[in-house]
Amino acid sequence: MMSGTAYVSVGGMNRLSVTFGHNTNGVVTPGLTINNGNLESLDVTVNAEFKVSSVVFGAQDLEFTYQNLSQLTTGKPYKGTGIYTDAYDTTKTYTSSNYQFMMSGTAYVSVGGMNRLSVTFGHNTNGVVTP
Repeated sequence: MMSGTAYVSVGGMNRLSVTFGHNTNGVVTPGLTINNGNLESLDVTVNAEFKVSSVVFGAQDLEFTYQNLSQLTTGKPYKGTGIYTDAYDTTKTYTSSNYQFMMSGTAYVSVGGMNRLSVTFGHNTNGVVTP
């Protein structure tokens, strides 16, 4: 498993940060889980802003989650959102086509003096993000 944040700043780009996993109300979600060489889950959040000529592009808390569903245990049911945090049953066959992808957060663009045009995926209610 892997978690943490990395960032970089280059030229006309403000800070680009990528965070693997997160902590929500004391529940820690791993950013990357690989079992026996198989990708089980990925939880990554991107924050960035960069400029091309007079156009500014950005992402704010844009979270991508991938969860493979083929090796989940029967003891702890998967809620259908987010990342599964229990052990995986590696005696079950891993099937790469049995997965769930979710995205939440905001992407935006601003041209010249125009106000920001943004799109938000999902919503946040009392700290719970629904993709």
